[in-house]
Amino acid sequence: MTQYEYKVVKGRVVDQKYYTSWLAAYGWQVQNMQEVVDKVVNESMGFSSNMGSGSMFGHAYYHPHTNTTAFSGYQTNHGWGSNMSTSVTRVQTKLTITFFRDIHFPNREELNKIEALWWKCSDRYLAKVIKYGNSKGDDQWPELIELRRIQSMAWEIRNRKKSISAPVQPKITETKQKPPQQVKNKPVQVPNIPASATIKNMEVSHNVFQSGQPGIQIRLCFTIQHRKGFSYGVLAYFRDEQGNGLVDLNNKFKTSSGYVCVGSSCTPDFEDALFNDYILFLPYAELDLPDGKRILQFNVQIHDDIGKDFISKSEPVYFSFSKAGTNMRGESLTVDSAQRQLKNKTASMGARPKPAAKPAKTTQSVPAPVVKTPQLSKKERMAEFAQKAGWTEITEDRRLYMEGIFLSTEGKQNAALKNFKKALELNPKEDRYWSAVSMSLASKGKMDESIVTLEKGLQELPGNISLKASLGQRYISLKDFGKADAIAGELEKSSLPFAAYNALMLKACSAEQQGKYKDAINLFDRADAEADGPNALIGLGQQRCREMMKHKK
Repeated sequence: MTQYEYKVVKGRVVDQKYYTSWLAAYGWQVQNMQEVVDKVVNESMGFSSNMGSGSMFGHAYYHPHTNTTAFSGYQTNHGWGSNMSTSVTRVQTKLTITFFRDIHFPNREELNKIEALWWKCSDRYLAKVIKYGNSKGDDQWPELIELRRIQSMAWEIRNRKKSISAPVQPKITETKQKPPQQVKNKPVQVPNIPASATIKNMEVSHNVFQSGQPGIQIRLCFTIQHRKGFSYGVLAYFRDEQGNGLVDLNNKFKTSSGYVCVGSSCTPDFEDALFNDYILFLPYAELDLPDGKRILQFNVQIHDDIGKDFISKSEPVYFSFSKAGTNMRGESLTVDSAQRQLKNKTASMGARPKPAAKPAKTTQSVPAPVVKTPQLSKKERMAEFAQKAGWTEITEDRRLYMEGIFLSTEGKQNAALKNFKKALELNPKEDRYWSAVSMSLASKGKMDESIVTLEKGLQELPGNISLKASLGQRYISLKDFGKADAIAGELEKSSLPFAAYNALMLKACSAEQQGKYKDAINLFDRADAEADGPNALIGLGQQRCREMMKHKK
């Protein structure tokens, strides 16, 4: 069973690409990202002034014979005042990134030592970036040069091939044969106290992306008692609306009986062990279901590998699953909602549908799913990429571009950028080359150069929708919402395909970054309605905004 280790990194939101690209060299993959409010600062300024003036005039008359006095006159007053106050609220956020890695990753101990050096140098580099910013000439900073040197050491370890030497033939000498000795087998000492496990909490998140694939993430908190040092399986079994196991078609995530399952192993280090934030992830594609919308369910079970028995099971968890080509989405359902929908569906069909497969036997020992994904050759990867891109032939510029994409996924950002630039020189009429160069520069923190690249691309390809949308996103990253909204306005006036969709997406992202989450959700909904065909971004913006609204409360 595959066992994973996890690393949680907290930092600035703008450092997202920094951590994800550099840590890839050490085998770390992104499990989850979450932006949380770190600090709220209220600033207020006030000003007030009051001014006034007045005058009085009087005349007294004394009568000489009657001894009386008469008084006459007038009095005037003038005054004015002003009062002004300004209040500013600033919200500071931080990004939390959860990374995971196979605990049996090749050369793990060596990579850990190199990674420790990288973290020390990284702290010095980021402190300098915060102080001076990503100014011109930062490529020559000694900290960045040292980071690259350490990174190259890591990739050398990753790319190291085990040397295969010829086995040494032992010398054959004539010796007296000794009578065979009987070896006593020492049985595993299983405690007399029966094992027990309790699933304390389970959190399910849908539409989570891992390694570029959307899927369902299950976070568990459970305890295991009286089995220190023994192996256990933590498994999630997926079934259809009638409770029948989903049949696995590609032999990737399955039980020994051939049903869809995802799991991993754990070994308690204590007699009463607590496993908190234990994560299982299943890509939606591994459900192996045709297009359509249906209600599915799963439950989590903990298996004792020594006693060959399940010692804890969760209640069924229901969710709706929609699939249209490569566009797949899931949504959690309550038990009442799921049963009500199933009842309505059964009533409309007039009869209960026959089960498509036999229920999975949950009383037998079920090994952890074995993932066997054959690695494609470079030629096969290029052919597959070209087919998805709609290319009938692989020209030199396309070859360079695809190699750049592959290098980027391996964390070799500098080499990838060189390939993208060469492809752009050969064919400046291809908008995806301009976007690739711009994105690479942005991932290195060179936002100004990234924007200049897109502006040059628009000079070469005036009115290109993709480049305009990318330019708008760069301005949103810089918090220049005025320029981003202006670009969205230009796209709204265009009648070209995808212009309306990109305009709405820009407005939605701008509103989201400004904390206007309700407006952003409305705009994301309108953008999803404009999407043409399957789109992996559908629903993700709304999910982010709703999560942020929960944190604000």
